[in-house]
Amino acid sequence: MATTGRNIRRRTALAALGGSLLSACTNESRPDPAASVPPNAPPSAPPAALPGAAAYRASPGEVEPACKNAAVAAVTAALTWQPGQPARALDDRLRQAGATPSLAPDLYALVDDHLTSTLEVVYPQYGGLGRGRRDASVMIVARQTWRTAAGATPQTRELTIDVRLRHANRRWAAESASVSAPPPLAASLDAATRRLLGNDGVVLPAAARADLLSGAIDPRLVRVLGALSRTWRIHVQVLRSGHPRNVYGTARLSNHTRGQAVDVWAIDDIPVIEQRASVASAVMRQAAAAGADEIGGPLDPDGRNGRPPYFTNDVHKDHIHVGFEVR
Repeated sequence: MATTGRNIRRRTALAALGGSLLSACTNESRPDPAASVPPNAPPSAPPAALPGAAAYRASPGEVEPACKNAAVAAVTAALTWQPGQPARALDDRLRQAGATPSLAPDLYALVDDHLTSTLEVVYPQYGGLGRGRRDASVMIVARQTWRTAAGATPQTRELTIDVRLRHANRRWAAESASVSAPPPLAASLDAATRRLLGNDGVVLPAAARADLLSGAIDPRLVRVLGALSRTWRIHVQVLRSGHPRNVYGTARLSNHTRGQAVDVWAIDDIPVIEQRASVASAVMRQAAAAGADEIGGPLDPDGRNGRPPYFTNDVHKDHIHVGFEVR
């Protein structure tokens, strides 16, 4: 399902287990234990299910859309169940989603004995693609909503999950996953970081907000995001937490891990993969004008790929990477 236009929140996909499954961090504490149903509840009242919608499917314009679909399907299967379905039957749900059994231990800590749960995928962005497109990292930002009992108020948490996949026998399968955990809070924050946290022009997932609250993000990057937000509405996918520690497929520490890079997945509420080339180019040029010296995206504004500060490749078709190289 392609996402276009400004109404991006409406078009993010709620993935529900009720339909057929696709062949597949938080800065909050664990959800509260399940509450018991009141003894005087009418026996004829059916348990209330959470609303569902069509499962997420990557836009045909995505690089290796089947890879993203497999990653989303696995995470959705883990965190989606309806009344009467056992929440702890994680292995069965993952098997139906086409994931490998090795994925279950990585996600089991996210599963609680709630009455019902659904997952809203905000966006699955590439963290890396292996040589020959035989393996990949897909970083998923998603919101889980659950009810502990019939009639209970729905609760929500936001997650950033790095799903690792492998391509074999003509299909992608999720093999492992890492869920970002919030870093410790900083004792104090500088004024620029505080302004960014309150800036409506920069949409931050919970993991990125926690990174800023930790004080671990380079002040130069904070300034660049502030500068970009004066012209566009910027949707952040990851800062530090939730991104692969090393540049994918290498032993080189990522500038994300250093707190010196950000990935932007949407501009003015339109995914980068679907944005006009002129807009993506303008954002990349503005990032350079604001001081960034490591800028990757769906195109090279100078047309000279490999010449600093710009670069482009298949991994960066779905986002704009803005960072600062180590000097």
